[in-house]
Amino acid sequence: MVMFTERVELSINRVLFLVVAIIGALNALYLASVSYFSLSYCAFGSNCQSVVTSDYGSILGIPISIFAVSYYIVVLYIISSPHRLQCSTSLLWLTRITLLMSMSSLVYLGIMFFVIGTLCLFCLLHHILVFLLLSYFVISLRQQHLLSQLMQITISRPPSILVLMALFPFFYYMSVDYLLQRKITQQTGVAAYIGSESFMLSDIDNEIKAYKAQLEQDLYRNRLKIIKDKLIKKMADAEKLTVQAFLDRKVFVDIQVTQTEVDEYYIINKDSIPSNMTRREVDPKIRGFLEREKKRHVYNKYVDTLLNSKDIRIVLQSPKPLSIPKNPFGSPSIGSKLAPIKIIEFADFGCSHCRDAHVSLKKLMKDELKDKIQLTYRYYPLNMKSISKDAAVAAYCSSKQGKFWGYIDSLYENHRRLSPPLFNQLAKKHYLDLAKFKVCTSSMTAHKAVDMDRNIGDSLGVKSTPLIVVNGKVFQGVPTLHELEDLL
Repeated sequence: MVMFTERVELSINRVLFLVVAIIGALNALYLASVSYFSLSYCAFGSNCQSVVTSDYGSILGIPISIFAVSYYIVVLYIISSPHRLQCSTSLLWLTRITLLMSMSSLVYLGIMFFVIGTLCLFCLLHHILVFLLLSYFVISLRQQHLLSQLMQITISRPPSILVLMALFPFFYYMSVDYLLQRKITQQTGVAAYIGSESFMLSDIDNEIKAYKAQLEQDLYRNRLKIIKDKLIKKMADAEKLTVQAFLDRKVFVDIQVTQTEVDEYYIINKDSIPSNMTRREVDPKIRGFLEREKKRHVYNKYVDTLLNSKDIRIVLQSPKPLSIPKNPFGSPSIGSKLAPIKIIEFADFGCSHCRDAHVSLKKLMKDELKDKIQLTYRYYPLNMKSISKDAAVAAYCSSKQGKFWGYIDSLYENHRRLSPPLFNQLAKKHYLDLAKFKVCTSSMTAHKAVDMDRNIGDSLGVKSTPLIVVNGKVFQGVPTLHELEDLL
């Protein structure tokens, strides 16, 4: 009767731990899918993907979850048959492997908590199952009076299997940590050696902050555009329409460009239009451009409305805005300090592109968003020994008398013939106190104010003008009215 009871108990335990092994195999398969297919379902503090796909998630390029799958297959093979489970050799080796897995689990738990800094619930489940199986195999060995044999074989054989088991997780951690440190060094360490001098990648990046920010922002915008396009494609497929047909029916409704809008655009940009083109040739091109701009704005507005729905979640991380230090000598600005759109322009008064940008920015300040924009001017003479530096000093001195914006309008109108006599002439034209103006242009304070802006621009990596930053985002050229509306 006792023998029968023990057999029934063993059978129940075997079935119970067979279920444990099946759960472990399914769990390991899920973790493998996270590694290979970037799937993610559940986590606490972060996601499973951050643990499984980390630098510690593989050995020699093979995900640890694959080793776990192999382990559970062996366990299932042995536990599924009572005869194989009663074989002392199979049980002894399976216990040794499980002991190795449990030691690795302890190390990996430490890595997960203290190195990666998160908790993957599926990883934690795997570790718990391994310890459960270890306890089952140890109990099975004890019931078969094989526990002492396990300890004898493990400790006595040279080199000690127990020592190897203990050292394996340590060497695993150290090797992966070495590779990780090497990877970090490659990413943030030395970029080049010239002779005995080394150049750090971080120092190089600091010299091109503005353009690096622009590249990151362009990459983000392009990625977001692809996501938006896929969303529209899915909606078009649901209505059994082509994307273009869907847009024409649902989005691009009543989009028109008036002749007044064409005329306004022509007047603002006529200096950049080839002189050999007639209005008849230019107008269709302007109309097409304005129509595309309107469609782009309406498209973004429509998709943004969709993105706010409960069924859609964007997890793409937006780039950090470019931070621009303030000039302690002050910077001239127009518009409310509480305006949601803050435009900062680095410009040179001798630059024709800066003049065009200035005209366009003035137009934006007169449009319907004028109450929502603050424009700040920063001096960036490309050549600090040229007349552009003197023009910047003169503009600074005009700001001290509250006439900055009118004064720089005149500077840009005369950007090809800048000179000290012109600066004084413009001071008279805008009713500045000429004596104070001349004292100011000769003062160290005015020159330091311009130098400070130039130094700040250099620290951002400004190489050409104009450089326009809107809410920390770097723009190539002047942003359109619709682009500014998108920021709101």
